[in-house]
Amino acid sequence: IKEIVGECLGMIQANEVGVRDGHGQDPNLQVMEIKKAQYVNVDTTTVEGLKRAASMGLSESHMAQMITSSYLKESGALFDLYHQGRAFVILRSPGKLLGKNLL
Repeated sequence: IKEIVGECLGMIQANEVGVRDGHGQDPNLQVMEIKKAQYVNVDTTTVEGLKRAASMGLSESHMAQMITSSYLKESGALFDLYHQGRAFVILRSPGKLLGKNLL
């Protein structure tokens, strides 16, 4: 999904990719271009990264068009009444997961 969103749709993403090459310590939000896609220099796939993204004003900056995180509750700290997001969830079929674990 990340490749489709970044390369095909051309959307700027916030996930773990933007902090590669030491950009997780950058003092300001920036958009990085990595392999034909654009990423904000925050890691929204960890609780610590979400806290950093919130303190840097990720949603207020309007830099990211898609934010990826497994931490739904914690990612709520990124948004407020004036900077809202929309959530969607992708789940695997429990039956397929069970079958995969039994093999």
